[in-house]
Amino acid sequence: MHKGWIVFRRIDVVVLVEECMWEKWHVQVTKILVVFLVSYMIFFIERRKLGPVLENN
Repeated sequence: MHKGWIVFRRIDVVVLVEECMWEKWHVQVTKILVVFLVSYMIFFIERRKLGPVLENN
């Protein structure tokens, strides 16, 4: 437990030291997640639209 606390504190210090880089990285990850979710939703909606057409053919 004590070891884990030391590791946690070290990570906390690293985050504080590299705050600007962390924020940029966080923004990049958020953008990637949003793009992935939007593209997945579009793909799912298009597949549902095309589903009946493909089944009829």
